[in-house]
Amino acid sequence: MSLECLRENVVIVTGAAGGIGGAVARRLSQEGAHVVAADLDAAAAGRLAAQLPTAAVGVGADVSTPEGVEGYMNAALERFGRIDGVHLNAAYAGKLVPLAESDVAELDKVMAVNVRGVYLGLRAALRQLAGQAGGGSIVVTSSAGGLAGAQLWGPYVASKHAVIGLVRSAALEAARDGIRVNAVCPGLTDTAMVRRTEQAAGSEDLSAGRAALEQRVPAGRYAHPHEIAACVAWLLSDEASYVTGATLAIDGGITAGSYVPPTE
Repeated sequence: MSLECLRENVVIVTGAAGGIGGAVARRLSQEGAHVVAADLDAAAAGRLAAQLPTAAVGVGADVSTPEGVEGYMNAALERFGRIDGVHLNAAYAGKLVPLAESDVAELDKVMAVNVRGVYLGLRAALRQLAGQAGGGSIVVTSSAGGLAGAQLWGPYVASKHAVIGLVRSAALEAARDGIRVNAVCPGLTDTAMVRRTEQAAGSEDLSAGRAALEQRVPAGRYAHPHEIAACVAWLLSDEASYVTGATLAIDGGITAGSYVPPTE
């Protein structure tokens, strides 16, 4: 599906050097949007921006700090003069351990990136968009883990539940300004992050871990990053003009209900 309405839009993507963030940046650029690719890894963000077919900027940013958020916002305004959309995607998974074995320092780091980073990004984007004509769209990456629990992922799951609360609150506050705020909730997606889950599911045999995890997905497979990117691009576009405060599960059916994998 082509989203011509994104042409010439300016969109910030955080966590742009990762699997989902990179796929979103590429999809937006293919649709004619200008991308500000922000990532803690400034060099990777710059390389991504240089590969995109439209004018783009790569910027290093620690999204958990006001200075980092101000940095990527200023980069967008200095280069393009405005923003039309923001995808707050940067996240930190943390250690995969049972809650009883977890530590407070790790919890604080997860919350700093995943919750404080989204809060700061939302605040900055809402202020900027409210001062422009025409409103805009903000999409936050939550997770299927923001809709249900997950063993070994306690702090991460808590953070992803929290950002859904921020999304819903922001959507209510900003609707009359023409600003839409939504969350996407990816399930198991074929990125670097899922490798750690495979290891937990299948010990050192990643292929066995993958097979075990895919058996838990009603669709029988992982998502491809471009499938997440397609949904994000749609929410950022005017094609989703009446969608706000939504949590869109992109998980192959994992959170639809209890699922018993078929047996031979």
